[in-house]
Amino acid sequence: MCANNFFDGLVRGSAAMDAPPAVAAAAALDLAVEISDVGPSRSMEEHEAKLGVAPGSLCKTLLVRRGEGDYVFVVVSGGRKMDWKKVRDVLGVDRASMATREQLLDVTGFVPGTVTVLGSATTLPVILDAVAAEFDRIAVGSGSPGVSALVDTAAFVAATAATVEDVTVPDDR
Repeated sequence: MCANNFFDGLVRGSAAMDAPPAVAAAAALDLAVEISDVGPSRSMEEHEAKLGVAPGSLCKTLLVRRGEGDYVFVVVSGGRKMDWKKVRDVLGVDRASMATREQLLDVTGFVPGTVTVLGSATTLPVILDAVAAEFDRIAVGSGSPGVSALVDTAAFVAATAATVEDVTVPDDR
């Protein structure tokens, strides 16, 4: 089921725009998703305000490389940043790094700022940060710029087989 305000007004001239990748992926997972197109934002806080969601419930999806050709998604709550030591401990590795832009595109099919677990070209393990897991509902990427997919957190964890782990610290920028 897909409730949305994204599709309203998507017809430009005579051609309709495609739905973001998260829509079909969520349907395949039997995951209810609400798609919201709020356009570009200058910050996570601005995007959360446009979405009308609780501070911290907008999540960024990061692609972490834990070895040659071995990747994992880490979904991080807004206002938080990954703690590399915690991530390495959870993954059981001595080294881990962010995927390069090229790796990101090759593995997920997405460019930075649009990455989502939902609709990725490659199915990967998912780690949801414990802080994000505290929200009843989170907003994740949709695969399209400025467009978010709002999902029930417990349903997202179940549908993506995510593990919930403490892998972040506050982002004190």
